[in-house]
Amino acid sequence: EGSDEPKQQSEQTITISDSFDSGVSADEIQSELYEQEVSADQAAVIAQTAISQEALLPNSTVFIPQTATRKSIADVIKQSKNLLIYGIITLFLIAVYIGYAQYFKTRFYLGTTINGISISGLSLQDANTKLNDALQNYSLTIIERSNSGEQIKAQDISLAYNSLDDLNTYLSSQSGYGWLGAIFSKNSKKTIVMSYDAEQLNQQIGNLSFLKPENIIKPGNPSFNYVNGSYVIVQEVTGNEVDQDTLYKAIADNICIMNTKLDLQQADCYTKPAYTANSQKTIDTQNLLNTYAAVQITYIIGTEQIIIDASQICSWMSVDNDLNIVFNKNKIQNFVNNLEKISSAVTYTRNFKTTAGSIVQITGGNYGRYMSFAKENDFITNTIKSGVSATRDFNEIGSTYVEISLTKQHIWFYKNGTLVVEGSIVTGNVMNHKATPKGVYYLRSKTRNTTLVGPDYEADVSYWMPFNRGIGLHDATWRSYFGGSIYKTNGSHGCVNLPYNVAKKIYNNISVGTPVVVY
Repeated sequence: EGSDEPKQQSEQTITISDSFDSGVSADEIQSELYEQEVSADQAAVIAQTAISQEALLPNSTVFIPQTATRKSIADVIKQSKNLLIYGIITLFLIAVYIGYAQYFKTRFYLGTTINGISISGLSLQDANTKLNDALQNYSLTIIERSNSGEQIKAQDISLAYNSLDDLNTYLSSQSGYGWLGAIFSKNSKKTIVMSYDAEQLNQQIGNLSFLKPENIIKPGNPSFNYVNGSYVIVQEVTGNEVDQDTLYKAIADNICIMNTKLDLQQADCYTKPAYTANSQKTIDTQNLLNTYAAVQITYIIGTEQIIIDASQICSWMSVDNDLNIVFNKNKIQNFVNNLEKISSAVTYTRNFKTTAGSIVQITGGNYGRYMSFAKENDFITNTIKSGVSATRDFNEIGSTYVEISLTKQHIWFYKNGTLVVEGSIVTGNVMNHKATPKGVYYLRSKTRNTTLVGPDYEADVSYWMPFNRGIGLHDATWRSYFGGSIYKTNGSHGCVNLPYNVAKKIYNNISVGTPVVVY
């Protein structure tokens, strides 16, 4: 309680019930005040003030600042006004929502388009009219890679809108109360398929200038140029050739939904080269070409050296549509023919190491004078493909050959440096001037079971291997003895007579083209 002096008018008093004991809480005071018909806001202020003034004894008088009470009343009035405003706004919005719901029962939602044409808020008949008006002015512009464009117009292909059925279906599917959600929906873009005269469309497509043969540039794969010692990639040709099946479908699809532009590039209508400059196959082919061009092949014929280098190899190579390297056999054959001309004019004198270990000089024979195109073509192309330079010496006999000693009347056959067979022989009759000629020859062919016919003889043989025109190796089963000096008086007509087993062994292991050395 305060003093007996009068309270200022700015304060309001209220007596706390004597039913409270000391230490009463603010919530209990606030409950008491509710029964005295004090507002909730005022009760809260009074209770807190009582606690702060420690007016907790029974029949205590609490002084309430008038400003606090006024503030509480103002808050209540403000809240009441806000609730009223909110209520009015809510009722207004509900009325608007219901009004539009009724409106959109017979009209298309906002944002609705048909074939790209807006029919927002239109009735069925108005939408139909707008679509038909748009149809009269419709044309499809075809944009080419060069950015030039050509048009196909609706009237040129009898383009028509089929019926109201689709429009009616779309409108019927609307719920009037769904108009608000439709504003944010992605399903507002509708499509109605149009009809057209296919024959007229084909004719219009056929008239497009970029389909004229004189205007078409076909696509092309990258190519390769040999420049300053290496191959460089030449960019592919994109061209402007259009795949007509793809083009027709793209045009028809766009017309049916009344799109106004068709970009041929974006629609993937152009034919493409199989490979580009950046394709891995292109890069691999470039590397392979450079590897091949770096190879050098040296032919040694007599005292001459003929070198095959990049200048010739590059002229022999081309690249096909799959970027595979192809060798021109005709050009290689011309080169081999020139080699053969050079070789045939050379008189060869070769130093040959015999089986006995002595060195003999051998002149004559056809080995090196005649070349097998198939064999040389294989050697040249395989050497180039190996990427390793090589030398082919026609003066050398190699490690696979037949060795015939006339004086010893003996034969040896070596294959890859290994002796396959040897034996005694009988060569041409010296007395009758039919001695087997000396020289280095090559095996011309192989034949089984044939008859050798001469001016005054016929002889059946099982293994025939000619190396110098009609002179060759063969079995001679009519002879009982070989070797010694038989050849001087009872020799052959020039051939090399062999025991059957020796002839068989040589035949089964020798290849056509093998050198035959006679000394």
